[in-house]
Amino acid sequence: SFERRFTDGLALTASYTWSKSIDSGSSGFFGVEGNSIQNPYSTRPKRSVSSYDVPHNLVLSWVYELPMGKGKPVHTGNGVADYILGHWQINGIATFRSGTPVNVTISGDIANTGNVNYMRPDLVGDWRVDNPSPDRWFNTSAFAAPAPFTFGNAGRNILRSDSVNRFDMSLFRNIPINERVFAQLRFEGYNVFNTVTYNAPVSEFTSVNFGRVLGSAASRSLQIGARVYF
Repeated sequence: SFERRFTDGLALTASYTWSKSIDSGSSGFFGVEGNSIQNPYSTRPKRSVSSYDVPHNLVLSWVYELPMGKGKPVHTGNGVADYILGHWQINGIATFRSGTPVNVTISGDIANTGNVNYMRPDLVGDWRVDNPSPDRWFNTSAFAAPAPFTFGNAGRNILRSDSVNRFDMSLFRNIPINERVFAQLRFEGYNVFNTVTYNAPVSEFTSVNFGRVLGSAASRSLQIGARVYF
């Protein structure tokens, strides 16, 4: 992590985490947390990354008071002009994060354990594709239904959803009223570059949408607001 305290109108923070979380079932059995253990009597072979594993997470943030207006490096000497130019502040948060794991499942009780929604299919090929797209996030032909009374051999959480690359920015204008009270106009933008972040693909083997992405995270949104501080 890195932090620059508020100096000369500028404050910066940066935080990066490189991590790996491994468990036997993301603390859940038979559907809890979306990751089940096929054979509860043999959990060790099913160790894999946790469903909340995020290898890379970088967050940058900044606050910058523009150096314009009365008492600032850039000023006109005209009271009205300096009042209009002064008291502006730019803020931003940038987030860059790895996608989260996706577990491939197959419905039913193929292994005849008496439970449901715990199975994974067999892996019979390479599930990777060169250019994942919403219509084909992974190679669906790499998976097959297990034989009756057997467990699937596909690993747990072998796929990943889309990574996150997002910029949120805002522009504030502080309007002094007196020594203790000021109003603030806020112009805020979320995902300002409208970067698409796809949702996790459908990972249930028997679904007609298996391997497809059916949606995405929120697109760019803008809002204007006002506050009074006292």
